Amino acid sequence: MLDPPDGDEFRTHWLSLPLRHLCQDGSPDEPAVTVRLGDLHDGCDIIAEHGRVDVRPCSTERQPDATITAPPQVFVALFTGLMTLRKAQTEGLVVDGSAAALQRLLPAERANR
Repeated sequence: MLDPPDGDEFRTHWLSLPLRHLCQDGSPDEPAVTVRLGDLHDGCDIIAEHGRVDVRPCSTERQPDATITAPPQVFVALFTGLMTLRKAQTEGLVVDGSAAALQRLLPAERANR
């Protein structure tokens, strides 16, 4: 997925299952946060609360603290630890809202690089 063949398509919601295992709640004592990847039509919400992370289909019932968009390769590299948040932003990651909410979901060693 880091270097897809020409003509391949990517759907953001395909990351839902891996994100359950790749994300962590780095601030379990803080109020819950929701980070939306993509949009209501093709995306998912990552919810961190009380030390647990859940990934659900996007919902109009939840207002995300941040919405992030990025090229597929950047999403994959960021959440697998191959790219720092800072580098991801130079490669096309856009954070609309709280960057701290996104950082909370990334393992500390990746979020702070």
